Amino acid sequence: MEMKWLGFLLVSVALLLLQLNPALCQRGQISHVVGGESNIWAVQGDPTFYQTWAYSQQFIAGDKLEFHMGPSTTKYTSEHTVVEYPDNKSFMECNPSGGMKFLQESEMPEIVIVDLPSPGMFYFGCSKQDYCTRGQRFFIKVSSAPVGRIGKK
Repeated sequence: MEMKWLGFLLVSVALLLLQLNPALCQRGQISHVVGGESNIWAVQGDPTFYQTWAYSQQFIAGDKLEFHMGPSTTKYTSEHTVVEYPDNKSFMECNPSGGMKFLQESEMPEIVIVDLPSPGMFYFGCSKQDYCTRGQRFFIKVSSAPVGRIGKK
């Protein structure tokens, strides 16, 4: 009888915690700063930097990517773009044809936000100069549901 009571109590506490903290069961809605909190979207010394970062994240439909471009008062922001490549072949060849540009060369925002509305594979990079081939690119897999994820909104 005591074990039954203990099981009931544990389930009750778990349900209460989920009601008090909806972030524990939310799907999506997390903003991921590309490369990490202090990173600026640029070519890094390690060509695997962005892909290594992407492997360390869990992306859920409804999440967002934040590309930090640097201060809008500098020339820096016009030296980089944010492109979603249409497929793996284009990504591997660093060929943005047919891709979606989230940052036009005339725009100079400090942050570019990209929504991840649905599950699937997504490929991102910079289409300027040889930055893509030098590692300023990454791909991610977006899932439909979290697997034990608790994150910040």
